[in-house]
Amino acid sequence: MKILTALTALTASMLVWIQPTIAADLSDNENSPSYSVGLGVSNFGLGLSAAHKTDWHIKSGDQIQIRAIASTIEGDTGGYDTDIAGINYDKIDYDSHAFQLGLDWYPSQSGWTEKIFFSGGALYLDLDSTIYADKGKSYTVGSTQVNPSDLTSFQANITREKVIPYVSLGWGNKIQGAPGFDFQAELGVAFIGKADVNVSSSGNKSISAAELEAERKQIIDDTEGPAPFANFTVAYHF
Repeated sequence: MKILTALTALTASMLVWIQPTIAADLSDNENSPSYSVGLGVSNFGLGLSAAHKTDWHIKSGDQIQIRAIASTIEGDTGGYDTDIAGINYDKIDYDSHAFQLGLDWYPSQSGWTEKIFFSGGALYLDLDSTIYADKGKSYTVGSTQVNPSDLTSFQANITREKVIPYVSLGWGNKIQGAPGFDFQAELGVAFIGKADVNVSSSGNKSISAAELEAERKQIIDDTEGPAPFANFTVAYHF
């Protein structure tokens, strides 16, 4: 709740700051866009985005834009296939909400490089996923060997709720020229840190609390660190 309140306050302060510029931007040139809105898809789900061209500069001829994206997705997927801490998981239930706020810097003003941008900022993540081990394979929980007939279920619940930094590189959505549609592609890295993890099992074989705790710590270690993400957006400039 404190995180959401802080994000709301930050967004409100930004809107107050840019509000006086809207009339000025439109009066400078009615046909020159200063804003964009878009619909996109990323690792964090379907997203709505908004961007504003600022009058900030790092060097002559560059352009800096403020961009915000709110994304969400939930569901379950059979046929999921990933290995974490030596266990193969083949099903996932997930619920993801994300809010990205950052600055896009376009350093070039000519040629094919004019739409290349570098971005950095903050990413609020609220992720909740449960992954299920493949019951048809053998695996080790802690140091205990588990065969296909031993357990009816072994699962790990992985959650994250935090604000983290990100950096990215992309192309497109440079607000310039005439109003109209544009495309943006972005590849980035989010520094996600440690997750909150809980593990559980059910079946014929008993696994001690110590072994479950050892496995939980292994999953935390394997899911820690920088995580890549990609974002693709169709935007409209106005």
